[in-house]
Amino acid sequence: MKLRRLVYLEPQHHYYDILKKWYCIAAPIIIDEKIIGYLDVSTIEYGMADEMTIVLELLADKIANEYKTNIKEQELNNGNIKLTDNQIKILQMLAKGYKELTISIELGIKPVTVKYHKRKIIEKLCVKTIQEAVAKAVKLNLIDNLIDID
Repeated sequence: MKLRRLVYLEPQHHYYDILKKWYCIAAPIIIDEKIIGYLDVSTIEYGMADEMTIVLELLADKIANEYKTNIKEQELNNGNIKLTDNQIKILQMLAKGYKELTISIELGIKPVTVKYHKRKIIEKLCVKTIQEAVAKAVKLNLIDNLIDID
């Protein structure tokens, strides 16, 4: 755990006799610089190929990313999403079809700042596009449903 990296142990390196036949490889699962667990693959009397280290590292990263996404989704579902006032205004304007330049003029901010807020909105709402962000914001009542049905 002190190494904070993938570790491969051959049988002779185990401390306990009961493990002296085990080949073990473990990768830390790290979220926000904190180790929350380890992914371990062990075999008896069979050494693991170098390729297994790459697979284990990739899998540990995938698990960490999925875990972070699930935590964000839970926060969203519990109403713990924190959008700034500008981000909500930008979302509302995007929902109405405004372009970045128009939004920047209306809010008195630079177009690059609008782009920054769009990235943050997408990140906070755990979506891939601004269109998905608008739809999710409406669903979560973060912005009004702007579609008029006659």
